[in-house]
Amino acid sequence: MANVFGAEVGRTWRLVSRGEPMEPSPCLPSGGRSPLAGDSHLGIALLLNAVLRAKPYDNLTRRTHTRCASTRRMMQGGRGDPFLRKTPETHRFLDHGCRPFVRYQPNRDYVSNDDIQTPPALARQLLDHFKPRGGVLEPCRGDGNIFRLLPAGSFWCEIKEDRDFFARDRPVDWIITNPPWSQVRRFLQHAMSISENVVFLLTINHVWTKARLLDIWAEGFGLREIVLVDMPASFPQSGFQLGAVLLERSWKGAVSLTDLTSHAGCAENPAKGETANQRS
Repeated sequence: MANVFGAEVGRTWRLVSRGEPMEPSPCLPSGGRSPLAGDSHLGIALLLNAVLRAKPYDNLTRRTHTRCASTRRMMQGGRGDPFLRKTPETHRFLDHGCRPFVRYQPNRDYVSNDDIQTPPALARQLLDHFKPRGGVLEPCRGDGNIFRLLPAGSFWCEIKEDRDFFARDRPVDWIITNPPWSQVRRFLQHAMSISENVVFLLTINHVWTKARLLDIWAEGFGLREIVLVDMPASFPQSGFQLGAVLLERSWKGAVSLTDLTSHAGCAENPAKGETANQRS
């Protein structure tokens, strides 16, 4: 079913982009006629909507979703069949019927829930591994699960308690935190401006964008270690691996990879000179 709908959305996308008239679909019941106003491709979109409600996102390709969104934008812009520019049924569909599948597009009116607390066991795991020392700052204290494990005299910020991290410019030796993932770049830039070592808990794909790497290099930092950890059930679930990333000022050596997940030690025949849970 997913492949049929994917093909139909592709056909719709091509027709709309070229301004050609919408034709009935041979692949759908009743020629793909819409129950709204007789338009075949609105019917396709409605059926896609039903599929997405019933099946996981992975069952449809990203290209299908991208074309759905592109078709919707073209329809709203008045391209394609003049029918799409006139009927109230069309506008009602564009306003409401598309939302369930358009919401799967990344960064489309998405509001991130950044109030995700680090479980105490994970906080302990990270502090036991990194052992920050000297002046240490937790810029997003939240419930304090990381902060209470820091050395005595450590510092903290928490926007909900009117201690704004971005208002702080006093240098420290270490920053360790679970930052708001929707503001990773901004938090990282400020963290590197006031600290010698920065540890962020996040999905590790955040550090591989060109913009992020350029920020790191511009501040004279290097990526020293990535520590893989299990994704807590309380965190937003995704296909990306959770990890703690250590950035160190002036570091120019190799990046080490440490596996602290529940799968650590399961690898067979590690390369010579490596342990099963640490690779460089």
